[in-house]
Amino acid sequence: MADSKGFRLSGTESFEAAVSSLLGSLRVTDPGPPAFQAVVDHVAVGSAIVARIQAAAATVTRDTPSITSTDAEWMHLTLHRRGPVAVTQDNRTSALRPAELFACDNTRPYRIIGAEPSDMTVLCVPRASLGKRADCMGRRTALPISAQDGIGRLLGCALSGMDEDLPRRGVARTYLRRAPALATRPWQAHPTACRALS
Repeated sequence: MADSKGFRLSGTESFEAAVSSLLGSLRVTDPGPPAFQAVVDHVAVGSAIVARIQAAAATVTRDTPSITSTDAEWMHLTLHRRGPVAVTQDNRTSALRPAELFACDNTRPYRIIGAEPSDMTVLCVPRASLGKRADCMGRRTALPISAQDGIGRLLGCALSGMDEDLPRRGVARTYLRRAPALATRPWQAHPTACRALS
């Protein structure tokens, strides 16, 4: 059974708290805190979590001081939908394009830099549930995965389709300090990866 929730946020502190509760403790910084806005929707499906994160330009950092023994150990598989994004983990840095996928392992430091507003769908899978595959994926963190064919296409379509199950189905959103721009103008709709690939 799925449990859906959503947050509409202004200010990096609210965003940091909401995303940390889903993905593990992290820090969020941005070039203009008063203007920062974000929308976070998520659904828990069994032991996994799917989150759609739409945010103004920001840097998300999970560094060594952020990682604690009480954090859930996740492998994050992310479909990048919009905006220029750079991802760094394990001495690898990649510039991601929309409709590309990438993985991050939250048991090690990583950084995601969005130079402009971005839109991502993140599948958080318990590391333990992946068995030996977790180590294999861990060797490919921060590298772009094509969503044009093979498993990348399948995963991209699945993550795009999950948006339909996020909190629009009978679950009210939680509003934290309503941001005027978000209250009056919804985020633009963007083509899903499935449509882009077909």
